Amino acid sequence: MDLDHLMMMLGDTGEVTAPDTVQSYRDIWVIGQVANGDLTACTAQLLGKARELASDLGAYVRAGLFGHDLGDLGKQLIALGADVAHVADCPDLADLSLELPLHVLGTLLEEFKPAVILMPSGVIGDQLAPRLAQRFNATLTTQVVALRPDLSSRAVMADYAVYNGEFYESRSILAGPTFGPDSATQMFSVLPGAFRTPDPDRYRTGTVEPVAVDPSAVTGRVGVVGPTPYQRPLVAISRAQRIVALGFDLGEENVSAARALAERWGAHLAGDRTAASAGWIDYNQVVGVTGYDVAPDVYLALGVRGNTEHNVGMERARFVIAIHPDPNASIFEVADWCIVAEPGQILARL
Repeated sequence: MDLDHLMMMLGDTGEVTAPDTVQSYRDIWVIGQVANGDLTACTAQLLGKARELASDLGAYVRAGLFGHDLGDLGKQLIALGADVAHVADCPDLADLSLELPLHVLGTLLEEFKPAVILMPSGVIGDQLAPRLAQRFNATLTTQVVALRPDLSSRAVMADYAVYNGEFYESRSILAGPTFGPDSATQMFSVLPGAFRTPDPDRYRTGTVEPVAVDPSAVTGRVGVVGPTPYQRPLVAISRAQRIVALGFDLGEENVSAARALAERWGAHLAGDRTAASAGWIDYNQVVGVTGYDVAPDVYLALGVRGNTEHNVGMERARFVIAIHPDPNASIFEVADWCIVAEPGQILARL
């Protein structure tokens, strides 16, 4: 940290100016997401964490939000901890194509040059984050479960899962000092549930700034074919009495049979994080430390290897049946009934 930045932190900003040729990197940004007309829980969690980091690092919190019919969601961003909310509301932002959101966010971030960007992991976030990181030459850490400031370097340290949760690593990668003119942007894709959800403060003051959107500036290469029907379970997975859990070693060719078994058995479909990454289940169906704790009467694990991150989430199950082709799979250490076989063979017989 140089003398100018130290004076800036102490409040003496009268003589401090950034070089004419480059704008200083500053502020912590949260890229929010909307589901069913409301902010996702992970967005609220990230705003709460951003507020904590901003207090430690002496920064402002800005939030970016895109979609259609957003209503008062900008005010909700302020209540949850943002100082400024940049809201892009346009009908063309309602679908799941990435070109226009990427253009809108890219223009914003290029203008304001954030020092830190936080984004929820998920279907959209996991696709936007690497594209934004590549565009701005930012460092990107994915599957983050913890964030904390490094006050000596004024950077942000992240803990993230390695080998599907077998253990966690911490790192901070920077090309230069953060919150300064020579900084590199740090970007983090954070798993839902990693932080607590803050209570909104309706008396917080902040600025909601609308963002102009020009759909003609982007030529879309992806279009929406149509909706896919989805019936939300009546009972939350954390209260399910029967669960059929999928793991990567189940094999994609057996996923439909596993779904049919769960439906016929009246069970909830769930799985570990590898199944969610493969697209077989949604992230709100993940069992584990960074997912949901479950306590069913019967837990049927199909192709689940059983790493520590997953096993902790299902340790309260009353009876665990595990089917896996590897006799040394960790799931067998906690299962009550162990079957060493290809899951597809057992599914065919069931």
